[in-house]
Amino acid sequence: MLWLQNPPYLRWLAAVCLVLLAAWSEFTPPATESANYLAVDVAAGTALGPELIRERQIPVGTVETVDPGGVAVTDLSAGDPLVASMVTDVAVPAGWMLIDAPVPAGTSPGTPARAVIRGDGSAPLEVDALVVRAEADDPFETTSGVVAVPAEWMAVAATAAAEGRMVMGVAAGGR
Repeated sequence: MLWLQNPPYLRWLAAVCLVLLAAWSEFTPPATESANYLAVDVAAGTALGPELIRERQIPVGTVETVDPGGVAVTDLSAGDPLVASMVTDVAVPAGWMLIDAPVPAGTSPGTPARAVIRGDGSAPLEVDALVVRAEADDPFETTSGVVAVPAEWMAVAATAAAEGRMVMGVAAGGR
């Protein structure tokens, strides 16, 4: 007789526990950590201090930010997270601009360099430069990096670097 059997208390208890577990996992806030974001637009070569940074709480593991300090490698927008690839410890001289250029493998940031620009049928030009960041993707390939050049040479140097007509020379002690 079906109406004389005991009700399925254990099944009801399991269903209630499952619903409570699902609600708890859905409505519990995720663990957060403090991350550094830019409060204002920053030009390349600007020293990054605490006055340019705002902290935000983000879920753990979303973005790994660094503490303010150093110099902006490239132009940065307000609201960008401050990550290690955007910052360097090299102080860029006032009036100099940053460009992407080939850098000899093993060159350390802060090394003074000379950019030699091959011209079209004319004598090569030499431009003072400063290695800001060197990135080695492949040990058998030319290393790309960021170098600072005087503002008056920026257009010539950037064009030559883009066209593959620029070679960077560094002192042997800079490696």
